[in-house]
Amino acid sequence: MLPPSARNAAAFVICAVLAGCTLFDSPPQPPCPRVVTLGEAKKVTLYRSGPGRDLTDVRFQGDIANLVPSCDYDDDGFVDVDVDVEMVFSRGPAAQGDIGSYVYFVAITDPADNIIAKREFPIDVEFPSAALRVGVVEEVTQRIFFAPGSDASGHRIFIGFQLTREQLDDLRSRRQ
Repeated sequence: MLPPSARNAAAFVICAVLAGCTLFDSPPQPPCPRVVTLGEAKKVTLYRSGPGRDLTDVRFQGDIANLVPSCDYDDDGFVDVDVDVEMVFSRGPAAQGDIGSYVYFVAITDPADNIIAKREFPIDVEFPSAALRVGVVEEVTQRIFFAPGSDASGHRIFIGFQLTREQLDDLRSRRQ
């Protein structure tokens, strides 16, 4: 059995060692910017040429099914945001060929909701001969600068299909 002074010293050393473990841990990372799908741009329908807009006129459809973000802050005032954009595409009865061509966008806003960057990404989706649906995961990385002494959690990243005025009007008319 150790004398009381030796037990106190041993307890102090154990506590110091345990406390010292957290001295070398990195502080928790600030929150990531929010990544969201822009409501109306979550889906896109591509019709055959002409005035028809019913189910028999659908060539291809696309849907952003899920967004899986992660981020990493560096010491230089930047955060890298990686997003897996999970999309599902369908081939409609008016499709000719096995490739649907789409365009999606990624836009970044600052904390005041001003768009500070936007980029469009074309994507060609190939449907195997008998497939009516195909799932695709696109990986995008955005680098955001933030002011010293703050973080990028007030920024937002919007992802959606780049719609024409006609596609947007069609989506809005179907909701009413």
